[in-house]
Amino acid sequence: MILRSASSPALKPRAAAQNPLAPRVSVLPAGVKMIPRASSERNLKKAGGITKSASSRVLEGSGFGGGRKSSIGGDGGRGGEESMERYYEEMIRRFPGDSLLLANYARFFKEVKGDEVKAEKYCERAILTSKNERDGGLLSMYGDLIWKNHGDSVRAESYFDQAVQSSPSDCYVLASYARFLWDADEEDDEGEGEVNKYQTNLSNPYSEIVAS
Repeated sequence: MILRSASSPALKPRAAAQNPLAPRVSVLPAGVKMIPRASSERNLKKAGGITKSASSRVLEGSGFGGGRKSSIGGDGGRGGEESMERYYEEMIRRFPGDSLLLANYARFFKEVKGDEVKAEKYCERAILTSKNERDGGLLSMYGDLIWKNHGDSVRAESYFDQAVQSSPSDCYVLASYARFLWDADEEDDEGEGEVNKYQTNLSNPYSEIVAS
């Protein structure tokens, strides 16, 4: 029997396999080349990978789409709002016809900035550019903005009706419509009360005169 030393070439691969700190060497068959790992979006495209749309990247960045945590509010504060607004503006400049991007920018103005005039502007643009003209969430948000900005209950209700017909099981749409009906009904009651008070004063012009 022939004994070989530990430094023998035949025992080196086995020793390396037993040592967890030893580097692992992959041996490829002859004629097969290793493909380098893609490190950027350009390399992903070349390698046949799938990249996300502009809207998806914006949604993840803003926090609306369930991606990374939003920088708006909390530690971000007003600086986070301003940086997100610049980001939206740049993306809309690059993709002006992306209805999802426009709709989320409108929601950003409505829910974060509190600017319902600009929210209405971008919501209207989103409706005009949307391929899906029966988007319940978008129509519901537009109806709510019409009601808040103009007090036009007839026009607002027409958009809410379309939203409910398009998305009858959407809880957001149904809740928005219910809130609108409640507010509009309260306003009608207040208006009727003012009319009744005015009519009472006309019938008795001395009712408000306090005897001296």
